[in-house]
Amino acid sequence: MVKTISETLDASKRVTNYIQSKGSTPMTVNVGGETVSRPSFNRMMAAAIIEINNNTNQNIRTDSVDDPSNPMGGLPENKLLKADYIDAAQRTKDFIEANKKMPNYINTPLGQMSPYNFMDMYSRALNFYADEKYLPAFIYTNSLGGGTSPSQPTQPSVPDDLKPYLDKTANCQVNDPVIQNLAKQFTTAEQAFNYVRDVYGYDYYYNTRRGALGTYRDKIGNCVDLSHLLIAILRAMGIPAMYRHVLAQFKSGQIGHVYVRAYVNGEYVALDASNNNNGYNNIVSWKLVQVYNNYRELPF
Repeated sequence: MVKTISETLDASKRVTNYIQSKGSTPMTVNVGGETVSRPSFNRMMAAAIIEINNNTNQNIRTDSVDDPSNPMGGLPENKLLKADYIDAAQRTKDFIEANKKMPNYINTPLGQMSPYNFMDMYSRALNFYADEKYLPAFIYTNSLGGGTSPSQPTQPSVPDDLKPYLDKTANCQVNDPVIQNLAKQFTTAEQAFNYVRDVYGYDYYYNTRRGALGTYRDKIGNCVDLSHLLIAILRAMGIPAMYRHVLAQFKSGQIGHVYVRAYVNGEYVALDASNNNNGYNNIVSWKLVQVYNNYRELPF
């Protein structure tokens, strides 16, 4: 039988949700009313990536595919670039069609991708496409092996006094499906920070204008709106995050500024996605003059 790209995207979203909630890859996947095996769906995802990249969007066969005989591999946490994950998809599809089984691993510039890596990463890539209507420039990898494939590592228990910093607040729509699905693309706070910093442009204006969802939609924001989006993603990932309002010394002078303070692995990190020169817990675009306040919900 054959399935549409849309049916494959819908199934990919459910695979990502399964991995997120169960901490392992599903043995079977329902695609457009038909149950297919894990390796068969891996082939379908590889084919979908290729069809989308070629802008052909042909229907995809639900071929019978055997499990790998000796699955192995596991990638270090990093980024697999678009050219590399498309190449890996093509080679995986070619291997399956020649051998009628999933390969034990797939070679990439980052190392050997296991079949479980493959299902996790390519389902997230297709989720990204379903939301954004273009393939991601890269896929975040996970250091995975064996039969498990957690989409996000287990976070340390959150102290009771920080649990309110996981909740939705004004302009920080944590529970919105767009934010929830976006958060599933990342495994660490650093990945979420890099995404907001690298993908979203900066626009100078005062206070909130767009909020998290508007910033996601427009792909641009000031320091306040970029913080709304990053905090919403972090909170959806189970990472407590707050707004910090400061007086900052920029090259152009002193001005009020907002950035993100997140509680990660038992310590606070400073995240300012408003300047591409800033790194994870490494702000270089300004110097602190004065801390005004920390906020769970930003009043402006």
